[in-house]
Amino acid sequence: MDSVFLYLPRMREIKVLEAIKNAGLYCRKKTNWIGMGYMISPVGCGQGNSRDRAQKAMLDSLKSDGYNVLGFYRMD
Repeated sequence: MDSVFLYLPRMREIKVLEAIKNAGLYCRKKTNWIGMGYMISPVGCGQGNSRDRAQKAMLDSLKSDGYNVLGFYRMD
């Protein structure tokens, strides 16, 4: 159940969710985990090691683009 937690303060939720959906990813709504942000799940990547690799690639890509992101890891 690995995901990426994206922290975007002062951004309109509807616009962020639309951008996530247009990128082919999944996020239901803004959530409160470590502050308010977006829990983004990689889509269509399976589970276990496959999902872990997809999550790490997304996390590294967003970090290199300058976004404030954290990895969320959960055993399924």
